[in-house]
Amino acid sequence: MGQPHDVFRNPASAFAAELSGLQNFFAAELLPEIEKGLRKVILNDVILLTHCDLEAGAGAVVIDEKQIFLSKTLPQTSAQNSLKGTVKQTQKTPFGYEIEIACGIDLIVNISESSFDTLNLTPGSEVYASFKVSAIRFFRT
Repeated sequence: MGQPHDVFRNPASAFAAELSGLQNFFAAELLPEIEKGLRKVILNDVILLTHCDLEAGAGAVVIDEKQIFLSKTLPQTSAQNSLKGTVKQTQKTPFGYEIEIACGIDLIVNISESSFDTLNLTPGSEVYASFKVSAIRFFRT
């Protein structure tokens, strides 16, 4: 068992990810191909890039909702994963807003109230959800 910070930020198993309260948890398949040091993982029909040294096959993916950022246009950043989607719903939280995005998967994103206001998000708004490969963890289930 690691330090609490490590368990919550970088869970070592699907069980630990569920315990940590992470919401973006999906059945997935890790593909065998390696492209520029990265692996492809398929969630429904969505293909994402991640770091992983496990054998190809079925498992689960968790994407940290606090490491996803939203934009109205396709961003030019170091984030390797950008999904175009539509806001399904928004929910005020004590720390900002929780946004549900339909982008081939239903992705939960946490953003600040300031970001929410700047982006003027409402159900039906088109957005890009972007995140680095380090925001994704693949697990055997």
